[in-house]
Amino acid sequence: MLKFLVKFSLFYMIALTANGQVALYQQCGGENHNGATQCNAGLTCYMQDKWYSQCRPTGDCPPNWECYLEPGGSTTNPPTTSSSVVVTLPQSAGKFPNCQFRFGMGYRPDANTDYSAGDYITIWIGSPSTTHGTNFNPYWHGAMLDACVKNNKLPVYYGYIIAFMARDEWGLKDCDVGTPSLCERGSDYIRENRAKIVAKYGSYALETAKKIGKNAESVWLIEPDFWQYYGDTHQLNGPLSGTYMRAFFDDIVKAIKAELPNARISWDISAWLSESAMRTWWGFFASSTDIDYLHTSGGQSYPNSPTIKPNELRWSFLSALTGKRIIADTGYGVAGAGTGHIDAYDDVNNLKARITDGVIAVSQANFKNNWDPTLSVVRPQLPKFC
Repeated sequence: MLKFLVKFSLFYMIALTANGQVALYQQCGGENHNGATQCNAGLTCYMQDKWYSQCRPTGDCPPNWECYLEPGGSTTNPPTTSSSVVVTLPQSAGKFPNCQFRFGMGYRPDANTDYSAGDYITIWIGSPSTTHGTNFNPYWHGAMLDACVKNNKLPVYYGYIIAFMARDEWGLKDCDVGTPSLCERGSDYIRENRAKIVAKYGSYALETAKKIGKNAESVWLIEPDFWQYYGDTHQLNGPLSGTYMRAFFDDIVKAIKAELPNARISWDISAWLSESAMRTWWGFFASSTDIDYLHTSGGQSYPNSPTIKPNELRWSFLSALTGKRIIADTGYGVAGAGTGHIDAYDDVNNLKARITDGVIAVSQANFKNNWDPTLSVVRPQLPKFC
């Protein structure tokens, strides 16, 4: 014990300067932190997450830290900050997809990112931050919308609000990550928080309208794994009925369109279902006049296969069943880990086959730099689909 106290005292003396301020690369904050919080001259206390903050050179906030999403996070590559001025998205960005296959790019918090190759920019909404919770974050979502306006790109949202709220408030994890999970208590969370979830969608739509204009187009990919709250038998108090899920979906859409009447709505594909199970699930939504597209989400889809993934549903089956065209994505690994740029989605023959199956766009979450030369060769070879 004595040796530990001696070592701790020496460490503490090194971490603090003579005036009691925190030295370079030492902790200066975080939940349950009882030490000094004032950094040495020339340093700033930057937040990594709610548990840890560190004194670093001013302007040196790492891009994956919480501080990068807040004012003053990075002076070398700062995120574009929000503005109260309404900027209408140029009309030339609209009419998605206008009979042409489209390419999407995942948002990056670097003001120097080159988005010239793509047609739209994607971002997941609802992800919690320390300062904004699961609400619209002007330094993350707002900066993405600024990038859309600046680069004349269409904003596309992955609406994972149910899951992010349930994670933030109840500690529920994605079903492939651990327990307690959305497959066990996700339905209960919806039962108890339905109105709050719908209101959250409405608030994101309102803030989006403030940034890009009320009549601007946007695309909302509603709730990856939406089926799990209806079809997963592990739900502790039972899953929700198909009728309930349809009414809930309609409420979400109404909240969005109340603020953004020209928003386009996409319905999530649970590609692992059997054809019979998908027919039943889709049957609850088939009469909707608000669903414009279908979309894949999460795990990587396969552009070189007639099935979305091995041993899963066929692209053509889904487009024929629903009468909707499909927005594909390149996917994420477990817990949202990136999978890199998927070159198979740059292959002309793959894309032609998928266009025949009803696919109209692909979102590259982790697009490669200098993608434009590749797409300048690919685009002219792709057929129109309407």
